Amino acid sequence: MTISMLLRRPDNRYLRYTVGALITVLVHFMFATQTARADEAISTRRVDLTDWQFDPALMMNLALVTWLYTRGIARLRQSSQKRVSFGKENVFCFAGGLAVLLACLVSPLDPLSSQLASAHMVQHMTIMTIAAPLIARGSPGLLLGLGLPPVGLSILRKFRRLIRSLFGRPDKNLVVCWMVYAAVMWTWHYPLFYESALQFPLNHDLQHLSFFLVAMLFWQPIVDPFFRPRKNKGAEIFYLFTTTLHATILGVFMTIAPVAWYLHYEGLSELWNLSVLEDQQLAGLIMWMPACAAYAFCAIWLFSVAIAQSNLPPRQVRILASLRT
Repeated sequence: MTISMLLRRPDNRYLRYTVGALITVLVHFMFATQTARADEAISTRRVDLTDWQFDPALMMNLALVTWLYTRGIARLRQSSQKRVSFGKENVFCFAGGLAVLLACLVSPLDPLSSQLASAHMVQHMTIMTIAAPLIARGSPGLLLGLGLPPVGLSILRKFRRLIRSLFGRPDKNLVVCWMVYAAVMWTWHYPLFYESALQFPLNHDLQHLSFFLVAMLFWQPIVDPFFRPRKNKGAEIFYLFTTTLHATILGVFMTIAPVAWYLHYEGLSELWNLSVLEDQQLAGLIMWMPACAAYAFCAIWLFSVAIAQSNLPPRQVRILASLRT
């Protein structure tokens, strides 16, 4: 059953329950009492399971995104007339991606990342290889735009036209997406920039935001069902394979480095019985092995889809093209 068929039912409960659950979780975290400030590193003890974060701005932003996404689905239902194959899987992926993103930013993993480079790597790789592709699978670019009121939608269209007149359509160019993703990943792991993110909360927020945005740019051409029809799946597989290579190289450099790159963790990693260099080596292994496996897995998935669809007609015509003009 497609999402358009599901939402036409007057007694539909599925979407209301999904959105209600998300909003309940957000409100719970907003008013949680046993929380810690996100910009305060814990330096005298180990982080424990009570060290949840309190960031009302993050919660309100996620609640707003959920509301706009719900409105976008309702408008898509009214406009699609059964022409769109956008089912429960896509909504579940979007909700799951938001849940993963929320967990990365408000759970004890966030303060733990101020004590261990390996935890920081887990946080970043989870955002970039799990949360971002799940959210992109839900077509947020289209549905959030549809959820905007008429004034906001008009402003968004003008902004898109301005960006395209200045920079073209970088999201349609796999080479540009690949280069931006690689540049941001390598730049933030350079010791000077990495240390600045750990020392200054604003830089840390910028680091997280840039990781998330470039990951969305990277994954959109691969997983977004409303993206422009793709003509060369071989190029997409190569796109993912080469990303696996450069991410692996960065992980190897961190693992085999003879000295520690990030001196911020001196005196902190010892709380976990790890030297700074051992912690860095563990972080490199995390990027090298499980994180890079996400790109390889997606490349295998694309290859299997290409084989399965080799005898099928092209994808359906894009819906609501006015939002992309």
